[in-house]
Amino acid sequence: GGAASGGGTSGAAVAAGLVCRGRAPRLLLVCARGGCAAGAGVARTAGAQEETGSRIVDVGHWAYGYLARLRDRGYVTQLDPLLRPYTQVEIASAPAPLDPDTLPEPVASWVRLLRRAFPREHQAWGAVLLGGARAATTGRLDALRPTGAGGVWPNGAAGAWIEARHLAAETRALGDLYYDHDPELVAPHRPLGGQVDHSYVALSVPRAAVVLGQISRHWGPPGAPGLLISDGTLPYPQIGFGGGFGRFGFQAFTAELDTLAGAKRYLAAQRVSYTTARFAVALADAILYTGPDIAPSLALLNPVAPLVFQWENPPDGGRSDDLLLSMQAWYRLSGVVLDGEFLLDDVDVFPPAGQPRAPTRYAFDVGARWVRLARWIEPAARYEQVSAFAYRSFGPGDQYDYLGRGLATNFSDHDLLSLGADLFPPLAGLTLTPAFELLRQGEGDFRLAMPDMATFRASPHLFLGVVERTARFALRGSYQPAPYLWLSWDVGHNAVSNAGHVSGATRSDFGALGAVGVRFECGPRAP
Repeated sequence: GGAASGGGTSGAAVAAGLVCRGRAPRLLLVCARGGCAAGAGVARTAGAQEETGSRIVDVGHWAYGYLARLRDRGYVTQLDPLLRPYTQVEIASAPAPLDPDTLPEPVASWVRLLRRAFPREHQAWGAVLLGGARAATTGRLDALRPTGAGGVWPNGAAGAWIEARHLAAETRALGDLYYDHDPELVAPHRPLGGQVDHSYVALSVPRAAVVLGQISRHWGPPGAPGLLISDGTLPYPQIGFGGGFGRFGFQAFTAELDTLAGAKRYLAAQRVSYTTARFAVALADAILYTGPDIAPSLALLNPVAPLVFQWENPPDGGRSDDLLLSMQAWYRLSGVVLDGEFLLDDVDVFPPAGQPRAPTRYAFDVGARWVRLARWIEPAARYEQVSAFAYRSFGPGDQYDYLGRGLATNFSDHDLLSLGADLFPPLAGLTLTPAFELLRQGEGDFRLAMPDMATFRASPHLFLGVVERTARFALRGSYQPAPYLWLSWDVGHNAVSNAGHVSGATRSDFGALGAVGVRFECGPRAP
């Protein structure tokens, strides 16, 4: 499976960045000694992988989309499909046995892009420069929930990395003008207009790794928001552990979050997985612990002590604990891929005598994709439901977010049905996705304080207040003519009833989002 911690780059050719969940578009061109390399390099041995640290590839990289498609179609079998990020070595190794000249389109083009971007050769150091822009007709980069005025928001980043035997380190500074317009984000302080992004030091040995820094993670099915750990927020400071033993893998980390309502906040999370060529399952748990005078807990930092047994231990420690449990699964059955995740936040097993049972706090999503209908089409369907009171509790700092963005989903109290089909025309690098989405959004919001206990117990588990309904027909797509350039778009029409949670109000509007970006990376190729 993929490592949740590791670090370092082992490639020397071309890579580009197709982003997820509203992150900036990116592109990579690696310049080798004596000029720019544009082809695959020398295969890297397993021994070299063990002896040299491997850079963590940020979760917004375009490679994850192609790896997920190859995994769904059975061409790649060794990676954990329910986990990101991977290391550079893991991504380079995945398509290495495949010969694109013997594969049908569009699979051959996907493999060529990956092999050009991640040749299996070692680089000791390098530098990266990224640039791009996002544009939208709305201030929120969510086509189903538009709000505020649109605009065009440039972004850019610069960084460097180094690998030395078991050690890998990377540093990156990011500037993104959208952060001043994001309606949910509490914009961080940005000295000189930039902030730390995807920066870490990692130590890797055979079967295990530890990382200290700021990175993003995603636990859950590809193409779906992680319901326990998602990459929708900014990278947060953390110390993490990861390892693998045959088909089993584990990940754990403890993160420092922002202070909220006078409460210091920390997140501890663990995950254990089992992966085969056709099946993957993972069990995960997390504790959000808060308090005015608390410090990181050594007990919750222990990567091999299950958090479910550490919850509220020691008792009466002046600390508020919120435990969440998750199960994720992925299964490839012939030409159909099924995946999903279930999260349990809280359940009132034994309500007080004479009191109604409190609404259960939960979330789940299920998806199906048909990958064998034809080479050029992949129909897909997904359903997601997040309960009204998920991701919040009664403590002053107990909302499950970082700087205003959800650590899992960015919204609660909704369900969403998505139907679509990915089309792969003869033009290499082009993907078109006609889609229909139906969203029902209640008035519950995990950023709001919990109501009093009597009101809470009398509330439904889903859909508080007036439910806003949005039906959207859209054409999404992306075009990547080369590993160093890409663009994407989402254009469609929303028909809204009970608009703004006002009974009987309607709204009809056109919405569009787009992104473009470039990424240049330079470093010497190993002799």
